[in-house]
Amino acid sequence: TTTRQGESAADLLWRPHRPAAWGEAWLTLGALVNGRAIYGTADAGGLDELSASLLVGALWRSPNWPVAGSWRARMEAEGRVSAAHRLHVDYQGLLDSSRLEGARKRQVALRLAVSAQDSPWEWALEWSHLAQKASPSVPVFRGGVPFGTVRQPELSIRDVGVRLSRRF
Repeated sequence: TTTRQGESAADLLWRPHRPAAWGEAWLTLGALVNGRAIYGTADAGGLDELSASLLVGALWRSPNWPVAGSWRARMEAEGRVSAAHRLHVDYQGLLDSSRLEGARKRQVALRLAVSAQDSPWEWALEWSHLAQKASPSVPVFRGGVPFGTVRQPELSIRDVGVRLSRRF
């Protein structure tokens, strides 16, 4: 089959204490939305899946150090866990749509970030690992009649990417 996937994220950060010699500690609140479309074939039906999570966590930022000219760099380490996770699955008419509670997500990330000294923009090289156990099974219906069960499978994603951020 052919699959298309998209992801959107938004984060709010709050620093409860002033920066110290060891860096900064932040509390984080984030939203993560994943959409996946699996196209059907002659042998298998397709589905559309939308996953939405609310994540809470903590972030450590090192002090900045000079790199070249007015450019500065720093390290970051972040850990977060989902406080809520909802999943909607549309079986493209084969079965009635399902809504279920997704399993708890756990995510860790390491970043090397660089920015010009007075710029609100920042580039980062990021490694992250997101893991989630399988969700509990829920009934699936066809025309309102019980047909079987469905659950979200166990998930493990490791990413390396480039991130562009803007401070407000």
